[in-house]
Formats: sequence, structure tokens, C-alpha cells
Amino acid sequence: MGKEKSHINIVVIGHVDSGKSTTTGHLIYKLGGIDKRVIERFEKEAAEMNKRSFKYAWVLDKLKAERERGITIDIALWKFETTKYYCTVIDAPGHRDFIKNMITGTSQADCAVLIIDSTTGGFEAGISKDGQTREHALLAFTLGVKQMICCCNKMDATTPKYSKARYDEIIKEVSSYLKKVGYNPDKIPFVPISGFEGDNMIERSTNLDWYKGPTLLEALDQILEPKRPSDKPLRLPLQDVYKIGGIGTVPVGRVETGVIKPGTVVTFGPTGLTTEVKSVEMHHEALQEALPGDNVGFNVKNVAVKDLKRGFVASNSKDDPAKEAANFTSQVIIMNHPGQIGNGYAPVLDCHTSHIAVKFAEILTKIDRRSGKELEKEPKFLKNGDAGMIKMIPTKPMVVETFSEYPPLGRFAVRDMRQTVAVGVIKSVEKKDASSAKVTKSAAKKGGNMGKEKSHINIVVIGHVDSGKSTTTGHLIYKLGGIDKRVIERFEKEAAEMNKRSFKYAWVLDKLKAERERGITIDIALWKFETTRYYCTVIDAPGHRDFIKNMITGTSQADCAVLIIDSTTGGFEAGISKDGQTREHALLAFTLGVKQMICCCNKVIIMNHPGQIGNGYAPVLDCHTSHIAVKFAEILTKIDRRSGKELEKEPKFLKNGDAGMIKMIPTKPMVVETFSEYPPLGRFAVRDMRQTVAVGVIKSVEKKDASSAKVTKSAAKKGGNDQMEAISPSIVDFGNLPIRSSDADAEGLKHSVDEIFQKVDKLEQRVSEVEQFYLKNTSKKQQSGSSKGGSSTVKDKERHIPSIRKQHQDASKREAAAAKRMQELMRQFGTILRQITQHKWAWPFMQPVDVKGLGLHDYYERWVPSASDFKEFAAYDIQQVIDKPMDFSTIKNQMEAKDGTGYKNVREIFADVRLVFKNAMKYNDERSDVHVMAKTLLGKFEEKWLQFLPKVTEEHHFIEHQSLYPQEKRREEEEAEAQLDMQLAQEASHAKMARDLCNELYEVDMHLEELREMVVQKCRKMSTEEKRKLGAALTRLSPEDLTKALEIVAQNNPGFQATAEEVDLDIDAQSESTLWRLKFFVKDALEVQGKSAASTVFASPSTSRSSTVTKETFCSKRTSTLEVVRMRRESIKACEGKPRLLCRGGGGVQSKGDGVREIAGAGGEPPKRTSWSATC
Repeated sequence: MGKEKSHINIVVIGHVDSGKSTTTGHLIYKLGGIDKRVIERFEKEAAEMNKRSFKYAWVLDKLKAERERGITIDIALWKFETTKYYCTVIDAPGHRDFIKNMITGTSQADCAVLIIDSTTGGFEAGISKDGQTREHALLAFTLGVKQMICCCNKMDATTPKYSKARYDEIIKEVSSYLKKVGYNPDKIPFVPISGFEGDNMIERSTNLDWYKGPTLLEALDQILEPKRPSDKPLRLPLQDVYKIGGIGTVPVGRVETGVIKPGTVVTFGPTGLTTEVKSVEMHHEALQEALPGDNVGFNVKNVAVKDLKRGFVASNSKDDPAKEAANFTSQVIIMNHPGQIGNGYAPVLDCHTSHIAVKFAEILTKIDRRSGKELEKEPKFLKNGDAGMIKMIPTKPMVVETFSEYPPLGRFAVRDMRQTVAVGVIKSVEKKDASSAKVTKSAAKKGGNMGKEKSHINIVVIGHVDSGKSTTTGHLIYKLGGIDKRVIERFEKEAAEMNKRSFKYAWVLDKLKAERERGITIDIALWKFETTRYYCTVIDAPGHRDFIKNMITGTSQADCAVLIIDSTTGGFEAGISKDGQTREHALLAFTLGVKQMICCCNKVIIMNHPGQIGNGYAPVLDCHTSHIAVKFAEILTKIDRRSGKELEKEPKFLKNGDAGMIKMIPTKPMVVETFSEYPPLGRFAVRDMRQTVAVGVIKSVEKKDASSAKVTKSAAKKGGNDQMEAISPSIVDFGNLPIRSSDADAEGLKHSVDEIFQKVDKLEQRVSEVEQFYLKNTSKKQQSGSSKGGSSTVKDKERHIPSIRKQHQDASKREAAAAKRMQELMRQFGTILRQITQHKWAWPFMQPVDVKGLGLHDYYERWVPSASDFKEFAAYDIQQVIDKPMDFSTIKNQMEAKDGTGYKNVREIFADVRLVFKNAMKYNDERSDVHVMAKTLLGKFEEKWLQFLPKVTEEHHFIEHQSLYPQEKRREEEEAEAQLDMQLAQEASHAKMARDLCNELYEVDMHLEELREMVVQKCRKMSTEEKRKLGAALTRLSPEDLTKALEIVAQNNPGFQATAEEVDLDIDAQSESTLWRLKFFVKDALEVQGKSAASTVFASPSTSRSSTVTKETFCSKRTSTLEVVRMRRESIKACEGKPRLLCRGGGGVQSKGDGVREIAGAGGEPPKRTSWSATC
């Protein structure tokens, strides 16, 4: 790239949504910087997202989040050429949340293009006190951008279009503010443009023939060429650092002073890292040297990406290299702080590309902001408008310089509360020595400083939550002399008071109150120590998944990772599981370039019991995959935990840190082995109080005889216990669940089933309560409906009574007085409403939403999928988005209505005003501007309403007392209101009960299914009488249930034809498990049929509230009203073609089909044919 033309950097700034990216993208397109086909593709993609107007903005907004949200997030760079300059344009974000990125871009610019939204409301929002037009202009001047071009954008959207009056109004107000900031408005061109239509950007527009000034391109050529301090030492603040495949690490930034070229040995402040520059490029073109003002990328040797970051400063290692600032003295002007600033204040300081919190250590003097004359020594505070000399200390390493030597690195802005509160320049800097910094081999050969005995490394400690990272790191620091013993003793005392004695070492690094209370690391913590070879900085990273971002931040800075692994049973498995942090942290460490790792198997002997353990203690023992409570039957001896030497016989207890030989008895059957023979089955962890309190190994095991155990036939044939054939297992019957098993299994299963049945009984009682509530509620509504007709007749009769007529005449006078007072109240409320509607953010809510024009197809309602209780009823439901459309123009019209349709009182207006803002908040995303504007205005309105409410209440009481029959009417209303409140409370209570019942019934049903399957696997042989009853019961099933029953037989008997017209079912030929499955199914099916015959639909179809709750409540198979209706309907449909079933076995024959049932007689006698009506 030749240097015939000078190179300048231009930053595009302005309020959010003012059109910065669109204007910049359109300018690049018009100057040939991007192909037409790309713009057409952007237009098509933007149209699919209903964002057609963003086609030019997408030239620079390339991130997915930027395109979805419609805002710029990070700075974007592009190049183009004018007749005079090679230009690098920097598109800066306008949203307040990304102000740091805007400052990074602006700090590199020679000229700023301030984009101003000229539309009604848009300009006012930007120029307001909290607007970004103001803040961006202030930051540009503070960061040394002395030249500016103002573009009045969106002139095609003014009222009227291309309005000169609007342009003049904007010039007047913006010029006034820029003059206050420090700019000379007479030297700033104000160019009216349309960034989207292209007016006045390259060529003059006929739409703006009243404008005689330069176009935007001409204004860029009128920029004065900035002076380039190439004779000064190199200073290049880094904007970003990239890792490019095949090339390596490439830092990117603007050369502020000096020259950088291939072969230069550079030192990066504040770390002091020294390396050699391999190559320098600008816009993908290699440079022999880069001069001040050039935005370049340069490749460095033997440096990892994690060693450099935004805010570092590159400098020549042989010519005044950049160093870390220990503290610096600055001249500061307080611009926009609402309170007072004193010693200890810690805001964020934005200097070049660095954004770091600094502490105002000492306010030295208060000075006159114009003359610099000292006014007061050591003032207690500075307030808005004051200037002073302040000593500042950075909270993190950073590089700054004096303004007199390196102006770009010596001026700064101070931010707090999401706004710029002060600006300043640096007068003097006290720097730290960088003797221990890293120097690469190539830099050493070039003559870099190798004068250091030890290298410096960063070590990150990672691992699963509660694996002991902070404790291990803290203990290591303590043992290496990094912390005093008295501090550890204090931590131990404080931790003991919180019942967290084992956290004493962890508290060396966990200093936050939340970390100590929760017992987990939240943010990374750094500490330094020294080994024989290295100076080490240890980074303690959080293990909890919620703080993975902080872990990544710490790991990205490390040279080596120490992976802490919890060795306890359960702890290791949790960490190494699919969702465990041991896995994820190891993966992240490798991904982030940490190529060296040390693994520490922690908690090998750790015990963590807060009290004393004695005989009878019964914790949970985790051994292999078994987790069973054991009883500490007897503590035999207390031993030395290292040597194993016996210290005491039969001690009364063991406490934290002790070791002992203990006899344990499991409370349930379990398998363990000695550690010497089977190590995996001989080591265990002891858990209590949701934590591991002890670990151990098994020395000896006394085993039970297994002579009564079950042996399968195949196992017996293969050499199993032959005696098992002769043993008759016990038969246990309880309820309707016949079990053949060992006594222990039978008792356990019986207990489980009894427990479930008790739960079912309780649930059925609660179901009955809900049924009674809805039946009672329905009858009350019917009674109240029938009573309304009678009361109206009584009132009609009362009108003919003379005394009542007199009361009506008096009431009309009182009502007239009340109406007059109400009119005055409405007038006062109108004043409040005008204040809200005249607010700068009220413009989006003034007119009805143009749903069709804006393509908001789901503004009123949207389709959402909803699964009903049965798959065949699955459908899509309509979800209402907004309650009803509402806007301020509609409210105004209704307030002025004379036809009786207007508002009756201010409460109605209040409800509609809230509705305007609520609609906007419901439809728009929380991060959108409209949502934020609506939320802010709603807060202001409700605040004013609360101040006005006492007057409204007072008038309401007056009108109430002046109305007809005030006392009787008021008493009736109060009683009705109280009754309604009680009814609503009851309905809400029962609705919650119904939902809980639904969930509990489902869980019980699932549990019963599991128990039933267990029973079927262990069932005894069914008797002949039971088979006969089963055959008879099958004939009473509905067609649908009969089909399901045959499917059960077919599942266990592949040769059975369940779909034939006439089915021959031989009960004797079926397996025992099939018969018991049939019996359980038939029992359930007949219960449902019995309930359906006597069922009542509890909720009226017209009452949506009741019907919904009833459906939720009775959604299980046994109680659902919907199931009853469906079953009836389908059984009617199935009547014509139902199969004929012939049941043989069990002492008789049962036949079903064609509306006739045959019931087998007892003892195998020929059945008597009996006529029977069809099921339906």
C-alpha cells in the first residue's frame, strides 16, 4: 500500500438506532467497497427476519447477536478511499451496555462522525441528559478526537420530509452542547443525509436543494491531516489479540507514537513480556514499517494468545519501554456526578484501550478548572463542576503515561453508574520495575533483557465443586510461608462459629462474604508464591457450574493447570460423570491452550465430622454401587492414622482427624469384601449431613449362609445347588398381591404396597373434597341465577311507593353535585396524563400500533402447542398476547367523548394507561428499547398515581355517600365483595389442591405400576377358581378394554391371534405372569367402568375456570371425566364390529360377542345361557 495519500482513522458514533451502521455500510457500498450481490443477499436475509432496513448495517454487523437484536455490539473496521485519504472507518456501538467497546474504537480515531437521528423523538432521546449523543461527543473530545463531522440522519423521515426547520433546530441545540464540551461549532460541518436512501452522502440530493454545504464525502476530504509523532518512542495500545492458523499470535491496534516494523523487539506493558515482531500488516497488506495513525496487526514469536489482552501496550524494548503504573497523579474535572467524590472512590477509568477500576487514593488539591490555580488543599470531597489534582491507584495492572509525553495514553474518562462522570489528564506516573518479566528466546538473541534468575508461571487450580481446590491451594500457600499462622488460626475460629471448621485454609482465597456463607468459590482469586525454580501466580478457579465464566477467565491466563480430583466414593463419580466439572474443566483447560497439567487425588484420608462419633452411630456407607445405612456397633480401638499403631482400646468416641477399628452392621442386605482381596469392594466413604464425614477400608467380613437363596433351573442344571429343587419357598399373600419369595423380600414388598395403598386412600379423600367443592359451587351459582329475576320485580314495585319516589328526587341533586366533583377530579388527572404523554419517551405509544404495516402477525394472539391428557386430543391452543389494544390517542378520544361512552371515573383511565405500557412490555423483549421505555414511564406514572390516589379515594367516598340508598347499597356491595373474595380464595386453594393431586396421583400410579411388575415376576400359581373368575371378568369388559386385554396375552404369547374375528383364549395354556397381568388389568378396567356409570361432570361447560381445574384434577386413568366421555363414545362406535371371545379353562367356558355373555358355572357344569344387554 503506497503512501501517496495519508492514512486517517474515522470513528462513527452516536445514539443507539441513530443509523450509524446503515450510514457507514451504505457509504462503503457507494464507494465500491462491497459488491452489489452481497447487498442483495443481505437484503433477502434481512427480509426473512422482518428487518429489511438493516441490509446496509449488516456490512459491518456480522455477529449473530448483532443481527438478531438489531444493534452493534463490538467495533467493526473497514477501509475505503477518498480523493485525499486512505480511510479506516470504525463503526462503534451506540448502546449504553457496550460503551467500553465504543471507547476502544474512539481512542484510535483522528476524526469522529457524529450521527444524529433527526426524527421526532429520536433526536430528543439522543440529546437528553441520559442520551448517547451527549456522552459520545464528550468521550470523543476527552479521548483526543479534535475534529468532528455531524450528520443529521433520517432526513427522509422528518415531518415534513427533508425539513429545513428540523435541521436548523438540531444544529442550534447540538452546537450549543458541543461548545460546552470543547469543540468549535463553527469548524464542524453539519451535513443533512439519509443513510438508508443515500441522500447527500456522495452526491448532492435534489431533496435537500436548500442545503449549500459539503456532502459527507466532501466533508471527509476537508479533514485536516493530523500530526504524526513518529519521532517519539513506540506506543501501540492493543485493541484485540487473535490466533491465526498457520501464522500464530497476532496483536491488533493503532500506532499512537513511534514506528513498528518487522524485527523490532517489543515489550508489552504492564507484564513486561518481551518478544520479536515477525511481520506487520494493515488491511491484509504487508508493511515495511507502520507509522502513527496506522491500524495494524503484527505477528509475534513464541507468545501465546493468553499472554496478551486488550489494554496492553506494545513498546520498543530498547527505547523507554512501557511499564506498569504503581500510581499516578491526574488533573480531573467532575462533569456529571450526582453526589460528592471523596477519598476511596473507585470508578472505572477508560484510558486508550484499557478499562480498569482505579481507586481515588487522595484528593491533593482543588483547583480552578480554567486557570489551574490552587483553591484548596486536601479537600474532603469534589462535586459536580469542580476540578482537582488526585492521586490514583489502579486495582489491576495497567499502563498509562503523562499527557505531556504521550497524549493518547495520558488522557482518560471516568465512568460510574453507566455514564461518564469525569474526565482528566495525567500529570505524573510512578512506575513499577519489570525485572521479572518473561523474555522469549528470539528477543533474547536480539538483545532483550534476560536478567532474571527464575521464570514466572501462572498456575490455575481447577476441578469439580467441593473437590477441595481452595483448601488445597490455601494449605499450600500456608506451608510455603505465604500467609501467617495467626491468620489461619483466626480463620479457624471464625469458620468454627459458622460450623465450617474445615474451611480454614479455603478462606485464604475465598474472601467474599457469599463465598464463605455458601462454602463455594465464586470468583477467581490470585496469590503468589515461590518454588526453587519459579515465581508462581496461583489462580483459584470456581468449580460450581454457575460460575463457569469466571473459571474460564482464570484458566485462559494459565501456563499449567492443577486438576483437583475428589477421591471419595460418590465425589469422584459426580465429578467424572457426563455432567461433572472434572470433565468439563479438563476439556476447557486444553481448549484454552493450557498444555501442561498436574492431577491431584484429594481427600484420600480426610474426615469432616463436626462432632464426636460413638457406638450406635448410623450413617450411610457408600461402597462400590451400594449406598446403605450401617450401624457402628462397636469402636474396637483408636489407632494412629499414619502408622496404624494402636493408641487406645475401646474408646468412647472418635472425633475429627481420628482413626480407628470399628465393627459395623449393615441395616439392609449388602455385599462387601476385604480390601486385601477385592479392593474395589473393600473401600468406602461414610456420608452424613449431606457430606462425606469419614473414609475407610474393610479388614475382615463375617458373611451369612446363602442356603435358602433362589437358584434358577438353568443354573441348577449347570451345577448350582441341587437341594434347591426340594426347598418349597414360602407363599405370602397380602391384599390382592400374591408373592412367592424369601420372608425378607415379602415383608419389604408388603410394606411398600401397604404404604402406597395408604397414600391412595388419602388421595381419594382429597379427590372427594374437590368433587364436593365444585358440586357445591355449581349449585350456588344456579341458585344465585334464579334469585336475580325475583329481586328485579321487587325493585320495580318499590318505584311506585311515594317515599321511595321522594328519595329518588333528592338523589338526582346529589348525583349532579357528585358529577361536578368528578369532572374536577378528571381535569386534575388530565394534568398528570399530559406530563406522561409529553415525556421524551412517550412517542411510541401515542398512536395505535400499525399491526398490518409493521407485519406484527402475532401481536394479538399466538399459537402455542399444548399436550392434553390423551394423545388423540393433542392440539394447538391460542394464547392471548395482549389484553386489548390501547394507546394514548384512544384514551384521549374516550375522555372527550360526549355520547356517554367516555370514562366514568379516573380509575378507568388509570387502568387503560397502565394497559398501554403493559401491552408494550408484554409484546417486546426485555432488552428492547420500547420495553425499557414502557417500563420507565409506567414507573413514573404509578408514582404520580400514588400521590394522587388519596384525593381519588376521598372523592370516591363523597360520591358513594351522595348516591341512592348509600348505606344499604354500600353494605350490600361490601357483603358481595367479601363473598366474592372468599369464593375466589376457595377456588384458588382448590385449584392448587387439584394440580397437586394430579401430580401425586401420577407418581403413585407409576409407583404402583413398578410394584405390580415386581409382583408379576414373583407371583405364585393361580388357582382354578381364580382362573374361572378371571374368565368371567373378561366377558364384562368394554370392547376397547377387551382389545387391550387380548393385546396383553399376545405380547406374552406370540402365536396368539388377538385380531381374529373369533378369538379362542385358553386360560390354562397361559403363563402365570400373563394371567396375573390380565387380572390386574381387568380389575382396573372394571373399576373405571363402574365409576363411569355413576360419574358426574363436575364443572359446568360455561364456567371455564371450573372445567379447567376439574380436568387437571382428574387426569389419571381412574378418575378423569374426559376418560369417561371418551370411553363411552368409543364403546358405542365399537359395538357393531366387536370380536367374539371364547374363554376356555378354569372350570367352564365364557363367551362374549353379539351382545350376549355366557358365564361359566362353578365346578365345570355346563353354563346357563343368559341374555345380556350390550355394554353401550
